[in-house]
Amino acid sequence: LEQLDDIDADILFVRIEPSATGEGRDREFIGPVQKSPLWRRLPAVKQGQVYEYNSELFYASPLTATAFLEDVVADGLLA
Repeated sequence: LEQLDDIDADILFVRIEPSATGEGRDREFIGPVQKSPLWRRLPAVKQGQVYEYNSELFYASPLTATAFLEDVVADGLLA
């Protein structure tokens, strides 16, 4: 959590593990982080530029990495 101050990004992508209930290991971790004053001070957070993505789209495969990037482009985050 202390390393959040080192993040100086315009956009953040947060990997979230999906589950049937919408809760998962990553959701349990990110909840308290998002409540932290350190999190709220991040430029991307202040600008509303934090995006969650399905962790299944990023398992080190070229196909899943491509699917992630296609989602990012489809959402208009990158041109």
